[in-house]
Parts: sequence; structure tokens; C-alpha cells
Amino acid sequence: MASLTPCATPGCPELCRSTHCNSHRPRRARDRRPSAAARGYDAAWRRARRTFLRQHPRCQTHGCPRRSSHVDHVERARHAGVDFWDRTNWQALCETCHRAKSGREAHEPLDL
Repeated sequence: MASLTPCATPGCPELCRSTHCNSHRPRRARDRRPSAAARGYDAAWRRARRTFLRQHPRCQTHGCPRRSSHVDHVERARHAGVDFWDRTNWQALCETCHRAKSGREAHEPLDL
């Protein structure tokens, strides 16, 4: 277990086991993100996802032979006018292809 050290924030007297105390610990983007259920990925989504993956067992990325594990929105569902439940906007992707697509999208602005 790490020993107690002063918080790295100038002027903070708190002792902590990491770089910053709880009051000054940098917030990660993931900590500010709403829960999956709050973003619409609830029990109804899990049922629809399971059915869609059963119907599309292989990754739909051209030339990828892997088994699909993710239902992805072709156009991000947060874009203006894109329906979260529109199955024509869904595609089945493997983990690798989904991560690659999500990484590319992270650098695109949202059209809200």
C-alpha cells in the first residue's frame, strides 16, 4: 500500500495515497459521462442488440472475418435527426472494428 503524501495541488494540506486528494483529483471524461442506461442502453436495447447480433453473426466491416460482438450506430445516434432505434442505421461489428470506428469518431465534431 502506498504511503501518505501531500496533495500535489498547491496549498492543499491533505495527505493522500495518490497524486491528488479526492477534492482535487482530476475528473476523467468517463466520470462525467451519463450511465449507459441514461444514454438509452437499457433492457430494451439489450434485447434488441441480442436479436440483431443473432441475425448478423459476422462483423459487417468489409473483409473482416471475425464474429460480431457490438451493435454500432452507423451514424452516431447523438447527431441531430438520427433515430436511436432505426435498425437501418445499425451494423454488427467485432471488438477491433468497433474500437477503430469509435476512435475515428472521437475526433469528429457532433452536429447537434
